[in-house]
Amino acid sequence: MVINRYISSLEEHFAEYERLKKILVNGETFANVLEFGMSVKLGRLLKFGEGLYVESHKAPISTRFQLEKFIETYRYATDKAEKLKSLIKSL
Repeated sequence: MVINRYISSLEEHFAEYERLKKILVNGETFANVLEFGMSVKLGRLLKFGEGLYVESHKAPISTRFQLEKFIETYRYATDKAEKLKSLIKSL
């Protein structure tokens, strides 16, 4: 399912953000465009701050807590979609 690939991609790219944050020092600027409209951006001069940027989300994801909350919404929607699909099939 595409949504599962999207969630995996979020987790992988956030891990990359955390790894790069440890490596880059002195406010070095870094930006990398990734799949599913995501990008990792680091540096002092960023308007909205460092983090994992997602096209559909205004603010960057910069903490593990933010990432988990963001993914939780997708898992909730997937669960509801499966239940709705089962309900429609039963009619």
